Amino acid sequence: MAALLEGLRFSKYDTIIEVLWNEFSEEVAQSDAPAVALRLLPCVEGIFTQYPLSDDFAYSPEYEQLYTELTGAVSIILEEDGI
Repeated sequence: MAALLEGLRFSKYDTIIEVLWNEFSEEVAQSDAPAVALRLLPCVEGIFTQYPLSDDFAYSPEYEQLYTELTGAVSIILEEDGI
């Protein structure tokens, strides 16, 4: 079972939703966050490629840097595109 779940525990989608809920709750309603996250995912994919994503990445020091970069990118996208 562990082999089946390897590489699946860290979710880019869930990370974007977390950023939306924590940092943009006034701009994006929680109920809209899943749909917005799907629209944002292709726009921020390049940020994720800069990190060694793994099952335990969310507990690494690099996670905070990823979170900060995503917050900045989402802020710019929301401002420019009004997603």
